[in-house]
Amino acid sequence: MVETVFIGIGQGGSNIVRELEKEGFNAFYINSSLEDLDTIETNIKNKYHIDGMKGMAKNRQYAIEVITQDDTIDKICRKIYERYANATIYYFIYTLSGGTGGTMGGILAEAFSELYGEEGKVANVVTVIPKSNEDLGMQGNAIQSLEQLKEAYNDGKGLITNIQLLDNNSRENKMDINRDFAITMSRLLNYDHITADGNLDENELEVLLTTPGFMTILEFANEDFGNGLSDAVNKSIYVEPLKNPKYDGMILNKKHKKDINIELVRDLFGYPTFTHDSVWDEETNILISSGTSFNNKVITELKKSYKDLMDKKAEAEKQSIENNEDDIEIDFSAMNKVNTRTTQTSKTTSSSTKGRRKSSSIRDKYMNLGKK
Repeated sequence: MVETVFIGIGQGGSNIVRELEKEGFNAFYINSSLEDLDTIETNIKNKYHIDGMKGMAKNRQYAIEVITQDDTIDKICRKIYERYANATIYYFIYTLSGGTGGTMGGILAEAFSELYGEEGKVANVVTVIPKSNEDLGMQGNAIQSLEQLKEAYNDGKGLITNIQLLDNNSRENKMDINRDFAITMSRLLNYDHITADGNLDENELEVLLTTPGFMTILEFANEDFGNGLSDAVNKSIYVEPLKNPKYDGMILNKKHKKDINIELVRDLFGYPTFTHDSVWDEETNILISSGTSFNNKVITELKKSYKDLMDKKAEAEKQSIENNEDDIEIDFSAMNKVNTRTTQTSKTTSSSTKGRRKSSSIRDKYMNLGKK
């Protein structure tokens, strides 16, 4: 726990990190909105407000302009480093669809790794795709943000290491995802059970956490391992992983360490190069798939969702315009003759106009309509 720090960028990422801080983890919060930062109850040293900003209002282009101004990136990274210089693994956590987090989160992870990677600092990313029914702008931000992350991951520099991709579609209430993630990460990173039946030691755990690629974690408790695993997959807060892991990790309830159960895990995650496994006395089982390829299918699905919303938007606007074009001609002349009346006018002297306020021409506009 001392060697790990979780950094929330934007409101969505900060909400996740707040749950992790409740579990006792090191936390740091970055936001362009001071009001959002004020909602986080933590030590003031754990907060960083981007100078002069009142929020990004989900404007990705504006966020890029802000984060790239002068030495803003270096200042933020330096602040993180100074606050938690003894840490080794730095998790940058944000939602893909936000302005501050979705735009700045990946950029800061890259920059931090570039600046401090030679000192053994590792930059991991935890990010979240939006619900499929969220607004077009949110979907568009998410696509661009994920493509930005993919480009950074594939550029050969190795600045982005381990990626966990959560799915807001997995729960009705997004806050439940935050809590589930925090609890499982806490159990995993606090694991220290030593047994002759198998031991997931500190070095093996670090390998799982720092292997380049996607990482997925499942936790479940069930007397029937197969049913429990199936239920865990259906309720997983992660996007579906590819079946080409470099490593698998397993912390199993003692009665579940059986060859048949290991085969079930392989059917789900694929066949790893190595499996780091152990047992414990807890009722739950924790399964980890680490080092899978970048899941391009996620971007494809986001684009499909975006296109579907665009088509619906275009159809709704088309119908609205068509309905707005109907017009009925009415002759008001007969009614106007009935309502015609003689009005007296008075001349205004030039002296009486002095000090008179200017009046809108709108009043004259509607009066003149009645005289036609």
